[in-house]
Amino acid sequence: MITREEWETACDAACTHAKDRMAVECTLALREHIFSMVASEPTSRDLIHAWMRLGHELVALGASPVLGPAIVHALATQPGSTRWADSAMTAVCEANARWIAEDVRSKTLAAWASPLVHLGKDEVAIAANFEGDDAGEWIDTLSANLAEEGIRRALVEGPAAARMRESLQCVGIDARVIGEHGK
Repeated sequence: MITREEWETACDAACTHAKDRMAVECTLALREHIFSMVASEPTSRDLIHAWMRLGHELVALGASPVLGPAIVHALATQPGSTRWADSAMTAVCEANARWIAEDVRSKTLAAWASPLVHLGKDEVAIAANFEGDDAGEWIDTLSANLAEEGIRRALVEGPAAARMRESLQCVGIDARVIGEHGK
């Protein structure tokens, strides 16, 4: 069986840049836990969860997407690893993909978070540059929030201006499309 030190050396060797090295350092305790579980209970659900957690942590720390699979491979070279290696690889890769997808989604939503400027106590200007599948739901949520804030008038401009105006009017806000989208 591969030793903990040999696995650590292999993990270090898998690093391709500074963020990988930092991620390997920051996940030491989790990797030691995984190493112990592989030796004692290689088919447990807790082990798969630990691999998923490792994949998530690595990508969250900015590691390259290939580091997680390389770490699994380094430990999977030992005899008997076929019982858990495929599941571990799947768990690490799935966690990477999920985290990346969620990060892209949250960055997209954050870009939409404040597309408005308050022009007075009850008036706003909105840059309606929303796109994607989530735009309609997001527009309706923004409209409802503005109505709750006491906003009564809105100037709207952008590719989604017409949809934004409709939603604002549904919640009782007088909305007017301006600029080239208001023609």
